[in-house]
Amino acid sequence: MGTKVEGIPNEMQAFQVVEYHKPHQLNTVKTPQEIGEYDLLVKTAVASLCHTDSMVQEGMFDGGLPRTGSHEGTGKVVQVGSKVKNFKAGDRVMSGIPKN
Repeated sequence: MGTKVEGIPNEMQAFQVVEYHKPHQLNTVKTPQEIGEYDLLVKTAVASLCHTDSMVQEGMFDGGLPRTGSHEGTGKVVQVGSKVKNFKAGDRVMSGIPKN
């Protein structure tokens, strides 16, 4: 069961692949209304597109569409899941690809 998101706008902007082999589109999407117990909700300040995003655009990764671009970004934590221990609202963070 997730944590209800409070005080967050209902919509946000997302740069998405909506069709393979086509340019990304800037869309308005619903902001998550619940986050998982181990999740962070981050208000992104800066994000970038890289080679991996072009691979998604070309259909090299399965996962369905639409797909929001950028796994490289920075911002501030606005909500933490109930089991998150090392972060709190207001912390500055960087998003990246997790290593196994």
